[in-house]
Amino acid sequence: MQLLRMTAVVGACFMGAFIPLEMLNWVEARWVSYVLDVLTLGLGISNFYLITGEHSRLSQGNPGYVSLGCEILLALPMTTIAGLIQGYDMSWLVIFDLLAVRHLGRIKDFLDEYDSLDPMLYRILPILSGLPLLVHFTSCCWIGLGSGTVGPSAERIDTYIKAVYWSFTTLTTVGYGDISAKTNAQMLFACGVQLVGVCAFGYILSNIIGLINRADAAREHHMDNLERVDTYTRSHRISPELRGKIRAYFHYLWITNKGYQDRSLLESLPRQLQSEIFLHLNKNMFEEVSFLKNAEQDLIVDLMEQLQSRVALPGERIFRAGDEGDALYFIQSGEIQIGGANGEIFAHLHGGEFFGEMALISDRPRSASARAISYADLFVLTKESFDKVSQRYPKFRNSIAEIMKVRQVG
Repeated sequence: MQLLRMTAVVGACFMGAFIPLEMLNWVEARWVSYVLDVLTLGLGISNFYLITGEHSRLSQGNPGYVSLGCEILLALPMTTIAGLIQGYDMSWLVIFDLLAVRHLGRIKDFLDEYDSLDPMLYRILPILSGLPLLVHFTSCCWIGLGSGTVGPSAERIDTYIKAVYWSFTTLTTVGYGDISAKTNAQMLFACGVQLVGVCAFGYILSNIIGLINRADAAREHHMDNLERVDTYTRSHRISPELRGKIRAYFHYLWITNKGYQDRSLLESLPRQLQSEIFLHLNKNMFEEVSFLKNAEQDLIVDLMEQLQSRVALPGERIFRAGDEGDALYFIQSGEIQIGGANGEIFAHLHGGEFFGEMALISDRPRSASARAISYADLFVLTKESFDKVSQRYPKFRNSIAEIMKVRQVG
Protein backbone atom coordinates (compact mmCIF):
# COMPACT_ATOMS: atom_id res chain seq x y z
CA MET A 1 0.00 0.00 0.00
CA GLN A 2 2.87 2.36 0.76
CA LEU A 3 4.29 1.75 -2.73
CA LEU A 4 0.91 2.60 -4.27
CA ARG A 5 0.76 5.85 -2.28
CA MET A 6 4.24 6.80 -3.45
CA THR A 7 3.21 5.97 -7.04
CA ALA A 8 0.10 8.17 -6.68
CA VAL A 9 2.12 11.13 -5.37
CA VAL A 10 4.89 10.82 -7.98
CA GLY A 11 2.30 10.32 -10.73
CA ALA A 12 0.39 13.41 -9.58
CA CYS A 13 3.57 15.51 -9.77
CA PHE A 14 4.50 14.11 -13.18
CA MET A 15 1.05 14.68 -14.67
CA GLY A 16 0.78 18.15 -13.20
CA ALA A 17 4.12 19.11 -14.78
CA PHE A 18 3.83 17.32 -18.15
CA ILE A 19 0.19 17.70 -19.23
CA PRO A 20 0.19 21.55 -19.35
CA LEU A 21 3.27 21.41 -21.60
CA GLU A 22 1.56 18.93 -23.91
CA MET A 23 -1.52 21.17 -24.08
CA LEU A 24 0.80 23.96 -25.31
CA ASN A 25 2.06 21.56 -28.04
CA TRP A 26 5.56 21.92 -26.60
CA VAL A 27 5.94 18.12 -26.75
CA GLU A 28 6.73 17.58 -30.41
CA ALA A 29 7.79 13.94 -30.34
CA ARG A 30 4.60 11.91 -30.67
CA TRP A 31 6.14 8.81 -29.16
CA VAL A 32 6.46 10.69 -25.87
CA SER A 33 2.70 11.22 -25.85
CA TYR A 34 2.06 7.52 -26.48
CA VAL A 35 4.43 6.60 -23.65
CA LEU A 36 2.40 9.00 -21.51
CA ASP A 37 -0.75 7.07 -22.39
CA VAL A 38 0.85 3.88 -21.10
CA LEU A 39 1.90 5.64 -17.89
CA THR A 40 -1.57 7.09 -17.32
CA LEU A 41 -3.07 3.63 -17.81
CA GLY A 42 -0.75 2.20 -15.14
CA LEU A 43 -1.35 5.15 -12.83
CA GLY A 44 -5.13 4.87 -13.19
CA ILE A 45 -5.05 1.15 -12.38
CA SER A 46 -2.78 1.62 -9.35
CA ASN A 47 -4.98 4.47 -8.05
CA PHE A 48 -8.05 2.28 -8.55
CA TYR A 49 -6.52 -0.44 -6.36
CA LEU A 50 -5.39 2.17 -3.84
CA ILE A 51 -8.86 3.66 -3.47
CA THR A 52 -10.73 0.36 -3.30
CA GLY A 53 -8.08 -1.17 -1.02
CA GLU A 54 -8.20 1.68 1.50
CA HIS A 55 -11.99 1.69 1.64
CA SER A 56 -11.98 -2.07 2.15
CA ARG A 57 -9.34 -1.83 4.89
CA LEU A 58 -11.26 0.92 6.69
CA SER A 59 -14.59 -0.93 6.21
CA GLN A 60 -16.15 2.11 4.56
CA GLY A 61 -18.01 0.22 1.87
CA ASN A 62 -17.91 1.44 -1.72
CA PRO A 63 -15.41 4.23 -2.47
CA GLY A 64 -17.99 6.17 -4.54
CA TYR A 65 -18.78 6.48 -8.21
CA VAL A 66 -17.08 9.88 -8.57
CA SER A 67 -13.66 8.58 -7.46
CA LEU A 68 -13.94 5.47 -9.60
CA GLY A 69 -15.12 7.51 -12.57
CA CYS A 70 -12.13 9.83 -12.25
CA GLU A 71 -9.74 6.87 -12.26
CA ILE A 72 -11.42 5.37 -15.33
CA LEU A 73 -11.05 8.67 -17.21
CA LEU A 74 -7.43 8.86 -16.09
CA ALA A 75 -6.70 5.35 -17.34
CA LEU A 76 -8.07 6.05 -20.85
CA PRO A 77 -5.34 6.70 -23.49
CA MET A 78 -6.46 10.26 -24.34
CA THR A 79 -3.62 11.02 -26.76
CA THR A 80 -4.38 7.90 -28.80
CA ILE A 81 -8.12 8.64 -28.78
CA ALA A 82 -7.49 12.22 -29.94
CA GLY A 83 -5.27 10.94 -32.77
CA LEU A 84 -7.92 8.46 -33.97
CA ILE A 85 -10.65 11.10 -34.30
CA GLN A 86 -10.32 12.59 -37.79
CA GLY A 87 -11.44 16.05 -38.81
CA TYR A 88 -11.46 17.57 -35.33
CA ASP A 89 -8.77 18.88 -33.00
CA MET A 90 -9.27 16.72 -29.92
CA SER A 91 -5.93 17.43 -28.27
CA TRP A 92 -7.79 19.05 -25.37
CA LEU A 93 -8.80 15.56 -24.20
CA VAL A 94 -5.48 15.23 -22.39
CA ILE A 95 -6.83 17.69 -19.81
CA PHE A 96 -8.58 14.71 -18.20
CA ASP A 97 -5.16 13.33 -17.27
CA LEU A 98 -4.89 16.25 -14.83
CA LEU A 99 -7.31 14.30 -12.62
CA ALA A 100 -4.22 12.55 -11.34
CA VAL A 101 -3.15 15.75 -9.58
CA ARG A 102 -5.86 15.26 -6.95
CA HIS A 103 -3.79 12.38 -5.54
CA LEU A 104 -1.12 14.85 -4.44
CA GLY A 105 -3.07 15.01 -1.18
CA ARG A 106 -1.96 11.45 -0.46
CA ILE A 107 1.44 12.77 0.52
CA LYS A 108 0.06 12.96 4.08
CA ASP A 109 -0.82 9.26 4.01
CA PHE A 110 2.64 8.55 2.62
CA LEU A 111 4.38 10.56 5.36
CA ASP A 112 2.26 8.91 8.09
CA GLU A 113 4.29 5.73 7.64
CA TYR A 114 7.49 7.45 8.81
CA ASP A 115 7.22 7.79 12.59
CA SER A 116 10.74 9.28 12.84
CA LEU A 117 9.91 12.21 10.54
CA ASP A 118 10.35 15.63 12.13
CA PRO A 119 6.87 17.02 13.04
CA MET A 120 7.67 20.39 11.47
CA LEU A 121 8.65 18.72 8.20
CA TYR A 122 5.52 16.58 8.31
CA ARG A 123 3.32 19.67 8.55
CA ILE A 124 5.05 21.87 6.00
CA LEU A 125 5.62 19.34 3.17
CA PRO A 126 1.91 18.83 2.34
CA ILE A 127 1.34 22.60 2.44
CA LEU A 128 4.13 23.45 0.02
CA SER A 129 3.94 20.37 -2.23
CA GLY A 130 1.24 21.78 -4.50
CA LEU A 131 2.70 25.29 -4.85
CA PRO A 132 5.16 24.53 -7.71
CA LEU A 133 2.43 22.76 -9.70
CA LEU A 134 0.03 25.67 -9.17
CA VAL A 135 2.62 28.16 -10.48
CA HIS A 136 3.54 25.86 -13.38
CA PHE A 137 -0.08 25.34 -14.44
CA THR A 138 -0.86 29.07 -14.18
CA SER A 139 2.25 29.91 -16.23
CA CYS A 140 1.32 27.46 -18.98
CA CYS A 141 -2.22 28.84 -19.15
CA TRP A 142 -0.83 32.39 -19.39
CA ILE A 143 1.43 31.29 -22.25
CA GLY A 144 -1.53 29.68 -23.98
CA LEU A 145 -3.41 32.99 -23.75
CA GLY A 146 -0.57 34.92 -25.42
CA SER A 147 1.59 35.98 -22.45
CA GLY A 148 -0.03 39.42 -22.11
CA THR A 149 1.78 42.64 -23.08
CA VAL A 150 5.17 40.95 -23.10
CA GLY A 151 4.04 38.65 -25.90
CA PRO A 152 5.58 35.29 -26.80
CA SER A 153 9.34 35.05 -27.31
CA ALA A 154 11.26 33.15 -29.96
CA GLU A 155 12.93 31.23 -27.17
CA ARG A 156 10.52 29.05 -25.21
CA ILE A 157 12.63 29.24 -22.07
CA ASP A 158 12.33 33.04 -22.08
CA THR A 159 8.57 32.81 -22.55
CA TYR A 160 8.27 30.32 -19.71
CA ILE A 161 10.44 32.31 -17.26
CA LYS A 162 8.43 35.48 -17.91
CA ALA A 163 5.19 33.52 -17.44
CA VAL A 164 6.46 32.12 -14.11
CA TYR A 165 7.38 35.65 -13.03
CA TRP A 166 3.87 36.87 -13.91
CA SER A 167 2.29 33.92 -12.08
CA PHE A 168 4.24 34.57 -8.89
CA THR A 169 3.53 38.29 -8.84
CA THR A 170 -0.15 37.79 -9.61
CA LEU A 171 -0.71 34.90 -7.20
CA THR A 172 1.11 36.55 -4.31
CA THR A 173 0.04 40.16 -4.91
CA VAL A 174 -1.90 41.86 -7.71
CA GLY A 175 1.00 42.09 -10.15
CA TYR A 176 3.45 44.91 -10.75
CA GLY A 177 1.97 46.02 -14.06
CA ASP A 178 5.10 45.37 -16.13
CA ILE A 179 3.36 42.33 -17.63
CA SER A 180 -0.37 42.87 -17.91
CA ALA A 181 -3.43 41.46 -19.65
CA LYS A 182 -4.47 42.98 -22.98
CA THR A 183 -7.31 40.73 -24.15
CA ASN A 184 -10.64 39.94 -22.51
CA ALA A 185 -9.63 36.32 -21.99
CA GLN A 186 -6.38 37.37 -20.33
CA MET A 187 -8.18 39.86 -18.08
CA LEU A 188 -10.70 37.26 -16.94
CA PHE A 189 -7.94 34.74 -16.38
CA ALA A 190 -5.90 37.30 -14.37
CA CYS A 191 -8.94 37.95 -12.17
CA GLY A 192 -9.31 34.23 -11.52
CA VAL A 193 -5.60 33.86 -10.74
CA GLN A 194 -5.74 36.75 -8.26
CA LEU A 195 -8.72 35.16 -6.53
CA VAL A 196 -6.99 31.79 -6.35
CA GLY A 197 -3.81 33.50 -5.11
CA VAL A 198 -5.63 35.25 -2.27
CA CYS A 199 -7.07 31.92 -1.11
CA ALA A 200 -4.01 29.72 -1.73
CA PHE A 201 -1.32 32.00 -0.36
CA GLY A 202 -3.57 33.13 2.48
CA TYR A 203 -3.95 29.46 3.45
CA ILE A 204 -0.22 28.80 3.10
CA LEU A 205 0.83 31.87 5.10
CA SER A 206 -1.67 31.19 7.89
CA ASN A 207 -0.37 27.62 8.20
CA ILE A 208 3.25 28.76 8.19
CA ILE A 209 2.50 31.27 10.95
CA GLY A 210 0.81 28.47 12.87
CA LEU A 211 3.88 26.27 12.39
CA ILE A 212 6.14 29.05 13.68
CA ASN A 213 3.97 29.42 16.77
CA ARG A 214 3.95 25.66 17.35
CA ALA A 215 7.72 25.56 17.00
CA ASP A 216 7.97 27.60 20.20
CA ALA A 217 4.92 26.15 21.93
CA ALA A 218 6.90 25.51 25.13
CA ARG A 219 7.78 29.20 25.46
CA GLU A 220 4.16 30.19 24.84
CA HIS A 221 3.10 27.74 27.55
CA HIS A 222 5.67 29.28 29.91
CA MET A 223 4.54 32.84 29.17
CA ASP A 224 0.90 31.89 29.71
CA ASN A 225 1.81 30.45 33.10
CA LEU A 226 3.64 33.64 34.08
CA GLU A 227 0.70 35.80 33.03
CA ARG A 228 -1.75 33.72 35.08
CA VAL A 229 0.57 33.78 38.09
CA ASP A 230 1.02 37.56 37.84
CA THR A 231 -2.73 38.08 37.62
CA TYR A 232 -3.34 35.85 40.63
CA THR A 233 -0.60 37.35 42.83
CA ARG A 234 -1.54 40.96 42.02
CA SER A 235 -5.25 40.35 42.63
CA HIS A 236 -4.41 38.91 46.08
CA ARG A 237 -1.98 41.73 46.89
CA ILE A 238 0.98 39.40 47.38
CA SER A 239 4.23 41.20 48.20
CA PRO A 240 6.68 41.94 45.37
CA GLU A 241 9.34 39.84 47.12
CA LEU A 242 7.16 36.74 47.17
CA ARG A 243 6.04 37.39 43.59
CA GLY A 244 9.70 37.47 42.59
CA LYS A 245 10.27 34.07 44.22
CA ILE A 246 7.31 32.61 42.35
CA ARG A 247 8.54 33.99 39.04
CA ALA A 248 12.03 32.66 39.78
CA TYR A 249 10.56 29.19 40.34
CA PHE A 250 8.74 29.23 36.99
CA HIS A 251 11.89 30.55 35.33
CA TYR A 252 13.80 27.60 36.77
CA LEU A 253 11.20 25.19 35.36
CA TRP A 254 11.60 26.86 31.97
CA ILE A 255 15.40 26.62 32.01
CA THR A 256 15.48 22.97 33.11
CA ASN A 257 12.36 21.38 31.60
CA LYS A 258 11.02 24.04 29.21
CA GLY A 259 8.19 24.64 31.65
CA TYR A 260 6.97 21.03 31.73
CA GLN A 261 7.18 18.48 34.50
CA ASP A 262 8.61 15.19 33.26
CA ARG A 263 5.83 12.96 34.57
CA SER A 264 2.99 15.01 33.15
CA LEU A 265 4.30 14.53 29.60
CA LEU A 266 4.60 10.77 29.97
CA GLU A 267 1.31 9.97 31.67
CA SER A 268 -0.44 9.39 28.34
CA LEU A 269 2.08 6.70 27.34
CA PRO A 270 1.44 3.00 27.98
CA ARG A 271 2.85 1.70 31.25
CA GLN A 272 5.49 -0.40 29.48
CA LEU A 273 6.91 2.61 27.62
CA GLN A 274 6.92 4.69 30.81
CA SER A 275 8.87 1.94 32.57
CA GLU A 276 11.46 1.74 29.79
CA ILE A 277 11.94 5.51 29.84
CA PHE A 278 12.34 5.65 33.63
CA LEU A 279 14.76 2.72 33.51
CA HIS A 280 16.84 4.47 30.86
CA LEU A 281 16.94 7.75 32.80
CA ASN A 282 17.37 6.49 36.35
CA LYS A 283 18.99 3.07 36.28
CA ASN A 284 22.43 4.40 37.22
CA MET A 285 21.05 6.18 40.27
CA PHE A 286 19.38 3.00 41.56
CA GLU A 287 22.52 0.97 41.00
CA GLU A 288 24.42 3.26 43.38
CA VAL A 289 22.14 2.33 46.31
CA SER A 290 23.99 -0.48 48.07
CA PHE A 291 20.99 -2.66 48.95
CA LEU A 292 19.52 -2.29 45.43
CA LYS A 293 22.63 -3.25 43.44
CA ASN A 294 21.73 -6.94 43.15
CA ALA A 295 17.97 -6.47 43.02
CA GLU A 296 15.89 -8.06 40.27
CA GLN A 297 15.27 -6.01 37.14
CA ASP A 298 11.50 -6.23 37.60
CA LEU A 299 11.84 -4.88 41.13
CA ILE A 300 13.86 -1.91 39.92
CA VAL A 301 11.25 -1.16 37.25
CA ASP A 302 8.41 -1.41 39.78
CA LEU A 303 10.24 0.94 42.15
CA MET A 304 10.86 3.44 39.36
CA GLU A 305 7.15 3.57 38.65
CA GLN A 306 6.65 4.70 42.26
CA LEU A 307 9.05 7.65 41.99
CA GLN A 308 7.59 11.09 42.59
CA SER A 309 9.23 14.22 41.20
CA ARG A 310 9.84 17.22 43.44
CA VAL A 311 11.59 20.56 43.08
CA ALA A 312 13.39 21.85 46.19
CA LEU A 313 13.84 25.62 46.47
CA PRO A 314 17.13 27.25 47.49
CA GLY A 315 17.38 27.15 51.29
CA GLU A 316 14.48 24.71 51.65
CA ARG A 317 14.94 22.17 54.45
CA ILE A 318 13.99 18.75 53.13
CA PHE A 319 14.13 17.03 56.53
CA ARG A 320 15.71 17.59 59.95
CA ALA A 321 17.69 15.34 62.22
CA GLY A 322 15.25 13.51 64.44
CA ASP A 323 12.42 13.49 61.91
CA GLU A 324 10.73 10.22 61.06
CA GLY A 325 12.37 8.61 58.03
CA ASP A 326 9.75 8.32 55.31
CA ALA A 327 11.56 8.48 51.95
CA LEU A 328 14.71 8.03 49.88
CA TYR A 329 15.77 10.97 47.70
CA PHE A 330 17.58 10.84 44.35
CA ILE A 331 19.18 14.05 43.09
CA GLN A 332 18.61 14.63 39.39
CA SER A 333 20.20 18.09 39.42
CA GLY A 334 21.15 20.73 41.95
CA GLU A 335 23.06 20.69 45.25
CA ILE A 336 21.97 19.28 48.63
CA GLN A 337 23.78 19.90 51.92
CA ILE A 338 23.80 17.15 54.54
CA GLY A 339 24.42 18.38 58.10
CA GLY A 340 24.11 17.41 61.74
CA ALA A 341 21.69 18.49 64.44
CA ASN A 342 24.19 21.00 65.81
CA GLY A 343 24.82 22.73 62.49
CA GLU A 344 27.92 20.83 61.39
CA ILE A 345 28.19 20.03 57.68
CA PHE A 346 28.83 16.44 56.64
CA ALA A 347 28.65 16.55 52.84
CA HIS A 348 27.48 18.34 49.73
CA LEU A 349 25.66 16.09 47.26
CA HIS A 350 25.04 16.77 43.58
CA GLY A 351 23.21 15.31 40.58
CA GLY A 352 23.36 11.50 40.37
CA GLU A 353 23.74 11.03 44.15
CA PHE A 354 21.14 10.05 46.75
CA PHE A 355 20.42 10.45 50.46
CA GLY A 356 18.02 9.23 53.14
CA GLU A 357 18.23 5.56 52.10
CA MET A 358 18.16 4.21 55.66
CA ALA A 359 14.55 5.35 55.94
CA LEU A 360 13.56 2.45 53.65
CA ILE A 361 15.04 -0.33 55.78
CA SER A 362 14.96 1.11 59.27
CA ASP A 363 12.40 2.72 61.56
CA ARG A 364 15.00 4.87 63.25
CA PRO A 365 14.61 8.68 63.11
CA ARG A 366 16.78 10.76 60.81
CA SER A 367 20.36 11.10 62.00
CA ALA A 368 21.12 14.16 59.86
CA SER A 369 19.45 17.11 58.17
CA ALA A 370 19.16 17.82 54.46
CA ARG A 371 18.83 21.30 52.94
CA ALA A 372 18.82 22.49 49.33
CA ILE A 373 21.63 24.91 48.48
CA SER A 374 20.21 25.70 45.03
CA TYR A 375 17.18 24.67 43.03
CA ALA A 376 17.21 20.88 43.02
CA ASP A 377 15.23 18.35 40.98
CA LEU A 378 14.58 15.34 43.17
CA PHE A 379 13.00 11.94 42.74
CA VAL A 380 11.31 10.70 45.91
CA LEU A 381 10.73 7.03 46.77
CA THR A 382 8.53 6.80 49.86
CA LYS A 383 8.90 4.06 52.45
CA GLU A 384 5.27 3.09 51.93
CA SER A 385 5.83 2.54 48.19
CA PHE A 386 9.08 0.67 48.84
CA ASP A 387 7.41 -1.71 51.34
CA LYS A 388 4.49 -2.28 49.00
CA VAL A 389 6.72 -3.23 46.07
CA SER A 390 9.34 -5.22 47.98
CA GLN A 391 6.69 -7.52 49.47
CA ARG A 392 6.19 -8.99 46.01
CA TYR A 393 9.85 -10.09 45.95
CA PRO A 394 10.53 -12.45 48.92
CA LYS A 395 14.26 -12.95 48.17
CA PHE A 396 14.87 -9.23 48.13
CA ARG A 397 12.84 -8.80 51.31
CA ASN A 398 15.02 -11.43 53.05
CA SER A 399 18.22 -9.69 51.93
CA ILE A 400 16.92 -6.41 53.36
CA ALA A 401 16.24 -8.17 56.66
CA GLU A 402 19.82 -9.44 56.71
CA ILE A 403 21.18 -5.93 56.11
CA MET A 404 19.07 -4.59 59.00
CA LYS A 405 20.39 -7.30 61.33
CA VAL A 406 23.98 -6.51 60.44
CA ARG A 407 23.44 -2.76 60.98
CA GLN A 408 21.71 -3.36 64.30
CA VAL A 409 24.60 -5.51 65.51
CA GLY A 410 27.04 -2.84 64.31
